[in-house]
Amino acid sequence: VGLSMARGKILALTDSDIVLPPSWISRGVELMQASGHKVVAGTFVSVADEGFWSSYTDENPFGSKTPRMSRSYVLTPDNCGKGRFKQPVTASMFIAREVYEDVGGLDENFTTPYEDYPYADVIVRKGYNILCDGSLIAYHYHREGFKSTLKEWWLAGKGCMDYILKYQFSILAADRALQMLIVVLAGIIGTTALFMWPVLTILV
Repeated sequence: VGLSMARGKILALTDSDIVLPPSWISRGVELMQASGHKVVAGTFVSVADEGFWSSYTDENPFGSKTPRMSRSYVLTPDNCGKGRFKQPVTASMFIAREVYEDVGGLDENFTTPYEDYPYADVIVRKGYNILCDGSLIAYHYHREGFKSTLKEWWLAGKGCMDYILKYQFSILAADRALQMLIVVLAGIIGTTALFMWPVLTILV
């Protein structure tokens, strides 16, 4: 709705739980003008005064809910979703009006915690590259506490499954499907081994 009502030449997207530094808009516009890219996206980190679970969500070594941008990269139709070339989230994104008019807005029928990634997929499939730059930083409030964090991850997992089923052309969706299969198989093997170990011990 916001995008459809906006009148500017550059449209900026963010989320309700994002804290924007004073330089956020000027930095986004500067990156667009300097690079010539019509779509620019940044990263975000937990608010400084947040606690353990918030930091864990962003910084744990086994993956994070959002792409890390330690180095800037350009997302293209050829590399989108491969390796470190992850789709950015729309919580920190600048789009030229002409791109929006060509691509349209976010999928109104896809309202899960993975709603960001299909938009980047659609943009690059239309032929527009996306500059992903870690210097475009915003701050994010995560849920605090184990139960809230668990709920957040559960919803993200459900959203991931919806994404896999609906956007099968996406390389990221294929990667997530493979990772999910590996986790399920590991769980089955681990559970089987746990129950079989006493039996094997007796037989030996």
